[in-house]
Amino acid sequence: MNKKLTSADYPGIITLTTDWGSNDYYVGAVKGRLYTLLPNARVVDITHDIIPFDTAHAAYVLKNSFEMFPEGSVHIIGVDSEDFATSQMVQSHVAVQYKGHYFIGSDNGVFSLILDGKKADAIVELTIPFEAVAGKVRFSFSGRDRFSAAAVHLAQGNDILELGKQLDGSKELMLFNPSYTKDFIKGVVVHVDHFENAITNISELLFEKVAQGREFEISFKRNRLNRISKLYSDTREVEPLALFNGAGLLELALNRSNISGLLGLRKNDAVLIEFHD
Repeated sequence: MNKKLTSADYPGIITLTTDWGSNDYYVGAVKGRLYTLLPNARVVDITHDIIPFDTAHAAYVLKNSFEMFPEGSVHIIGVDSEDFATSQMVQSHVAVQYKGHYFIGSDNGVFSLILDGKKADAIVELTIPFEAVAGKVRFSFSGRDRFSAAAVHLAQGNDILELGKQLDGSKELMLFNPSYTKDFIKGVVVHVDHFENAITNISELLFEKVAQGREFEISFKRNRLNRISKLYSDTREVEPLALFNGAGLLELALNRSNISGLLGLRKNDAVLIEFHD
């Protein structure tokens, strides 16, 4: 953050990233609750089409979008959001402060993927109670009955530490990082987007670090590419291409078609880059 925000500086923006879909009452109920608690809130739908319970998908979407919002924005993550404790597992609700933004959701590993090895400014286990709706407290709809109140608290510029007990860290969820030597990078597909383009975990920074201006060959599913495109239209229609997307990650695609459906490129499939002197 460039400066410490005062309560007057907070934009009142609350975003929603969920796996709730668009055919049920869930999104409408949460928005209604937010506007009831904070009538001048600005509620933004990032997406409600996260693959159900897929925390890695949620982290990918939010990690690559939250910094486009003003500092002081609050981001609700409605994915795998129950608060529970069993003999094998404990999953609590937390609020996280990071890079001037606030995140609210379940401590299911999603925050470790968003932070990507960096340290949060604050992590708090929520102890505020679930709110009663129609005179009844229900624990199965955290987004409406707990996250909304926490989000409004933060959107008004209040202290995150007032929401509960401060923690030293959050649950770690490990994904594969690309491996590399001076002549190879080996990565995997981490996401298939709406256009069925395949996004890998190979960053442009890593590519340039290893490439050092050398020629290269990208291999996947018996396909070979030896150049990086700037635009999808750099190739003929239905021709494979590689480019670095808006998130700075290597993306494999077919111009005006779908590489996942036609070439069978799926999440966790291997992608190899070999460099030649």
